[in-house]
Amino acid sequence: MSKYNVRVRTFQKSYIRIGPALLGVLQLERSEGFTEEGDPLDTLSYVIESRAKTSDYVEVEIEFISRSRSHETLPDKIIRGEYGVAKRFQARPLFPRPAKLLRVGVVRLPRIMESMKKQGGYASVKEEDIEWYAPSGSVYVLEGEAEVQEDVAYLVLETEHGRRWLRTLTSLVLKPPSLQHDQQA
Repeated sequence: MSKYNVRVRTFQKSYIRIGPALLGVLQLERSEGFTEEGDPLDTLSYVIESRAKTSDYVEVEIEFISRSRSHETLPDKIIRGEYGVAKRFQARPLFPRPAKLLRVGVVRLPRIMESMKKQGGYASVKEEDIEWYAPSGSVYVLEGEAEVQEDVAYLVLETEHGRRWLRTLTSLVLKPPSLQHDQQA
C-alpha cells in the first residue's frame, strides 16, 4: 500500500461586524497534517465523522505520493483530492471551499442613484465608489450570509480566490429618475 499525506482544517461558524455589515464567517479552529497508510476512504470517513461532531465545517485534503518505478529520475507524481463537509448552513455557497477574507467592500445606494442620473438611467460602479473595510484577524467565507444597513446596495467580498458581489437590496428595481417621475404624474 502506498502512503499518503492528510491535511485537516476545522472551522467554527460565527458572526462578525465589518463596517456596516454583519457577516456569517468561518474561523479556523484547527489545522493539522499527518501521514497515513491504508485505505484513504477509511481515513477520510474517520476524519470527517470524528471532527464533524464538534466543528461546523471540516476540510480534508488527501495527497498521494507515488514514485515512478520505471524511471528513478522522474519526479514524484502527486494526486490530490479535496473534500469538505458543512453542516448548519442556510445560505448558498459562494466558494467551493473556505476562502480567506481579505477585505469587504460596500457600495451605497446614493452612489448608484448618482451614477444613474449622470449616465441617463444606467448605473456603473467604479473602484473609487467602493468603501473598503478590513476584517480583524483571520476569517474565512464560504457562503453569502450577511445583514447590512438599509443604504447598502452591494457587498463585495474580496478573498484569496477572487471577488464575489452580493446584491443586498433584492426588491430594488433601479429605474431612471425620469421614468420614476413620469409614473408618479
